[in-house]
Amino acid sequence: MNHIYKCMHEVNSYQVDFKDKMKVSSIFQIMQDAAGEGASLLGVGKEVLMSNDIAWILSRIELKIYKHPKHKDKFQINTWPNKPMMMFHPRSFRMYDDDHNVVMEANTIWTLLDLNKRNIVTSDLHEFNFPTDLEVKPILPLPSKINVSSVVCDKEYEVKYSDLDCNLHVNNTKYIEWMFDMIPFVEIKDMEIESITTNYLKEIRLGDKVNLGYNKEGNVYTFAFKVNDEVCFSSKLVVKGE
Repeated sequence: MNHIYKCMHEVNSYQVDFKDKMKVSSIFQIMQDAAGEGASLLGVGKEVLMSNDIAWILSRIELKIYKHPKHKDKFQINTWPNKPMMMFHPRSFRMYDDDHNVVMEANTIWTLLDLNKRNIVTSDLHEFNFPTDLEVKPILPLPSKINVSSVVCDKEYEVKYSDLDCNLHVNNTKYIEWMFDMIPFVEIKDMEIESITTNYLKEIRLGDKVNLGYNKEGNVYTFAFKVNDEVCFSSKLVVKGE
């Protein structure tokens, strides 16, 4: 059975940076929106889950960029779920340009958050008629854990209203914005991104004081964000070498 959700997207002016390229946070946002629409079509969308006091949250993502979209570029987003693994729900993405060339691919892992207890839950989605005939393997290897032992978190940030989403924690796209805001502009201006991997380990909420840090080795940036000395988020950004 075909469980692929397809939609078209045209890159808007508010989604690009000074180079007219789509910001990574904007790419994450449209994937989040497409995942939501795809989940709704399968009977496990936001409204259904929230009526049961649970919500989808992003756990991990690996995004590969082969051709970076620019302002007014149009591309098709295809997304589909893969076979659940206990409490983890993989979802794949593939994006095509007008010539049907693959411009981006991603694998994501989602979990379910109990909105009352604020912990991860195992829920039998089949009670919502979630499909059982899913592909076993995603298109890319599942996102891996990230070693952040080399990262010193020496910058502090207090979470504000504008960082929050409807689940009352920091939206996944905000972490990406925090990352790029830390990198010196002299490096940003010539940066060509190959891939980004992120691990969302523990939710960060309003008023939390977050310690931010990153380490650069060659063409790889490694980020860690901590609250009370506990790693809540980690990421690995790979850029094209010289």
